[in-house]
Amino acid sequence: MRVLVVDANADNAESLCLLLRLWGYEAVGADSGPEALSLAQQFRPEAAIVEMLLPGLGGDEVGRRLRAMPGLRRGPLIALSGCASTRRQALEAGFDLFLLKPAEPDDIREALGPHGLAVA
Repeated sequence: MRVLVVDANADNAESLCLLLRLWGYEAVGADSGPEALSLAQQFRPEAAIVEMLLPGLGGDEVGRRLRAMPGLRRGPLIALSGCASTRRQALEAGFDLFLLKPAEPDDIREALGPHGLAVA
């Protein structure tokens, strides 16, 4: 499965990508909304993990646009945030799951797993 990771902190994005690769996923990272959308056009992710508090183009708008892409219409779209108050915004934007940072690796893995999304 191809997973797009979007986090304003490039080190966080790369760390999560490394973990995903260890689990057997193909993962690429972006540190802004515009970069994520551009990368998604080329990479064609089947799942995405998006930080809600992105500069410029927020995670909610990134999520809406990713959800409209053919590969992500049904794939897991996971919101990450250090701010619990963004949960409603994420779910209204079409995210399947909201995880509060720092997210547990097992929760991320379960959400991406082959048996469907975790309910939180």
